[in-house]
Amino acid sequence: MDFLTTSGNFLLILFGFGFLIFVHELGHFLAARWAGIRVDCFAIGMGPPVLSYRSGMGFRIGSTDRELIERLKKPAAAMSEYELSAHGIGETEYTLRLLPLGGYVRMLGQEDGNPGAVSDSPRSYQSCAIGKRMVVVSAGVVMNLITAVVLFWIAFTVGVRFPAPVVGGAIPGSPAALAVAANAAAAGLSPDAPAGFLPGDRILLVDGEPADTFADIVIAGAMSRPAAGNRSLGTPVRLTVQRPGVATPLEFTVQPALDANDGLLKLGVGSGPALSSTITAVDESRNDVLRVLKASGLESLAPGAVLRSVNGTDVSTLDQFEWLVSKGDGSTIATTWDLPGGAAPISIDLTPQATLQTMPVLSGGDTVAIAGLFGLTPLIRIDEPVANGVNADRFQTGDVLLRIGDVDAPNFADLRRVAKDATTAREIPVVVLRDGKETPITAKVSAQGKLDVHVAWATALPRIAQPVRATAVLKSGPADPDAPKNVPPDEIATPVANLGLFAGSTITDVAGTPVSDWSSIRAALRTATAAARAKNEGATVDIGFALPLIEASKETKSLVLSADQVNTLHALGWRSPVPPTIFDPSFVTLKSTGPLHAVTMGFHETKKLVLQVYLTLDRLVRGSIGVDKLNGPVGIFHIGVQVADQGFMFLVFFVAMLSVNLAVMNFLPLPIVDGGLFLFLIYEKLVGRPPSIGFQNAATAVGLVLIGSIFLITFYNDVARLLT
Repeated sequence: MDFLTTSGNFLLILFGFGFLIFVHELGHFLAARWAGIRVDCFAIGMGPPVLSYRSGMGFRIGSTDRELIERLKKPAAAMSEYELSAHGIGETEYTLRLLPLGGYVRMLGQEDGNPGAVSDSPRSYQSCAIGKRMVVVSAGVVMNLITAVVLFWIAFTVGVRFPAPVVGGAIPGSPAALAVAANAAAAGLSPDAPAGFLPGDRILLVDGEPADTFADIVIAGAMSRPAAGNRSLGTPVRLTVQRPGVATPLEFTVQPALDANDGLLKLGVGSGPALSSTITAVDESRNDVLRVLKASGLESLAPGAVLRSVNGTDVSTLDQFEWLVSKGDGSTIATTWDLPGGAAPISIDLTPQATLQTMPVLSGGDTVAIAGLFGLTPLIRIDEPVANGVNADRFQTGDVLLRIGDVDAPNFADLRRVAKDATTAREIPVVVLRDGKETPITAKVSAQGKLDVHVAWATALPRIAQPVRATAVLKSGPADPDAPKNVPPDEIATPVANLGLFAGSTITDVAGTPVSDWSSIRAALRTATAAARAKNEGATVDIGFALPLIEASKETKSLVLSADQVNTLHALGWRSPVPPTIFDPSFVTLKSTGPLHAVTMGFHETKKLVLQVYLTLDRLVRGSIGVDKLNGPVGIFHIGVQVADQGFMFLVFFVAMLSVNLAVMNFLPLPIVDGGLFLFLIYEKLVGRPPSIGFQNAATAVGLVLIGSIFLITFYNDVARLLT
């Protein structure tokens, strides 16, 4: 069923892309007919013709010229208008070609790839007035822009849902996390109010322009002009923010910084909008939502339930809820929920879960994040096998991995490595803890080296996986664009690196305090280091382990922590026990108030996108955006297939965006595209003669090489993204 849906989406995008090409070429065709220029071929696609139509002949498989050569000994393009008319044959062949990559209109005396194909016929391209030729050359771009306006008008008339411009939280250390509101005092914020953007903050304006969607915020950072003399920073962006509970909008000025991971200028507001406080009621997710609610002990809730308050504080996003939980002391929190169907609201007391450290670990050239404490990490639990995955009938929800291949108690890095190494055999022996018993199974491995399972940390068990002996030192803050690329990060040893721990051991006590899960392990460590923290000193803590042996033997290891590590331990907060995966993102619906407003919105969106495309090209030249960020046809289709899942109107909006991009890219002043031909016409108007055929041939060759290079680069980018 997923395959059918994906295939249907692909066909929709293919049709939409073909429609845009048709509209573009139709513009050239209609303008050429208006100008009196003879059109020999109207083609959709490239390569050999698959299906063709010519007036007087009808439809043919392949080209109609094959039959004409047999009957009249020459193709239609070699015949005069009198000859064609005498035989009742139309001058234009309409063809659908093999490769769905572009299209063209071949006029008498004008061929994009052959500047020497001139003609002195009175109906040739060269014989037409320059002004009319300018109309013909630009007509395709104009048609694409008109199409974009119409499609935007349709989308805004019906209404399109977009991720709302609501911040889920600022990335620690990012510009958005460090920003201070210029009018904080006037808005009534206390001097000790936290700096930066907070969960639930809604961006109202970006540099004075309305922020309609979350994408407007991200684009503002990525498209900011690099600061003079420092390509690692962008020019400051002014943001007007409405904060829940604060009557006066806050005014921030944030300077984007280059992100070390993907090389883009960013504000640091995260990769997506805030999650709403509504549990998703999408039919396709209903069974998964019910399963998660049951596993979390929240059977009294149902899809469509809305979280309204936390400890008496109103919330509108899940991120606000999680932020309030993280700032608490771990005490039970009181929540109020509205139930679907008009049922009476209910109150539920929730127990926060202790947050563990996130330890970055190098694995096969990649960096993976592992949860734990100073190198100690929980076992891995199977949260859910992927539906229709290779192990859908082998793993069960709740299975805990005790062994995979030849690795006992694998951590997440081990799991990835062993699975990738098993792509040849395509099977691997696994031992899981299921219903309290060790159960051997044979797991399958996909061709991509995956087990097709969703995993989580088995924090309810006080057992340890393979210890993390070294963590990667990740660079933070603005990236240096001139720094060497692909240099692996440094690694530093963890406090357990040399303790000789046995993977699979059970932690029995911390400093003599019995423990039963990872929350109690963290609590006992904090108690044991409380005095050291008060003095800003390091600490040594004895931890008892029951070894994973037949005879239950026990050993004690001393964990030595520095003062910084003690402070890190006590800075760990709490997290929500409600899984965020079951909540809807925060959406906003953009919809016009009437037909005229829809047209205005369509023109505004078209203008905005045209400027964004030119800005992107400018940032490519300036170096603040790399060519590796560009999408080619494969990437566009991949994005389109994903977009189609968000509804038909969003697909209409996406096709409108493609139409704008197609228009702008076609009118760039490059040889072989419409913009280059328009430049030649300007030259001819000013000088009184067209550029020489030799110059046009050279320019065409350069254009073909340039466009071919762009195609290869973007195709490589697309494939690389799909593979990773």
